[in-house]
Amino acid sequence: MYDNEILTICDQEFIFQTIQSIPLELLAELGSDDDELSSQRIWTGSLMLLSYLLKASKVDGKVVIELGCGSGVCSIGLSKLSSPSKILATDGDERSLDFLKGNIDRNGCEGAIEWVYHRWGEGGLEGEEGDGLIVVAGDVLYKQSLLSPFFSSLSTLLSSSPTTNIGIVSHVPRYGVEVAHVVEEGERVGLTSELIHFEQEEHHEFVRRYCPSDEVERAQIIQFSINQLIDK
Repeated sequence: MYDNEILTICDQEFIFQTIQSIPLELLAELGSDDDELSSQRIWTGSLMLLSYLLKASKVDGKVVIELGCGSGVCSIGLSKLSSPSKILATDGDERSLDFLKGNIDRNGCEGAIEWVYHRWGEGGLEGEEGDGLIVVAGDVLYKQSLLSPFFSSLSTLLSSSPTTNIGIVSHVPRYGVEVAHVVEEGERVGLTSELIHFEQEEHHEFVRRYCPSDEVERAQIIQFSINQLIDK
């Protein structure tokens, strides 16, 4: 059953169309993008990603590309609450982009967010040269099979300007995809990682209000960049 969910984020109201309950067991068992349902709920990792980016003032004046935007919580929140120079929201599922477009309209963000269809690992998405690209992703790695294509896309985007571009991933371990697996896959494709220590009390109030405390405790913010030593 679909419903419009109202979230208060930093004293502003946002409206997102969601499905009220998706068993995580179902998401773990889905075998193809044709079965994808992840765009139809609001994920803890997406809200934690938004909270961290706002608290750390990471995106002001930067180009932001979101991989696996789903319902668009992070991109829409950033467009209303910060000042990036550009936001490009991407997803590899057409229905996810339909949800995104609807939520952009509901929140009055027309013209502030661009979107494009992109399946991880298949090319067609290029980074921005210069000193202003941040690639973000929240709660998207809930199956082992997603790790390789995700990091293929992330490393390609970061390599457009390897000395300055960074990736920020908010990961909540689910179904055997641990933080160590995420870090290891990043290292396999030539990325360095930094675990960001961001305590629960440092997050905005909306994280504590809407996110299960056990998921917040398990979650990890990870920063990735190109390993400048790999070719030396």
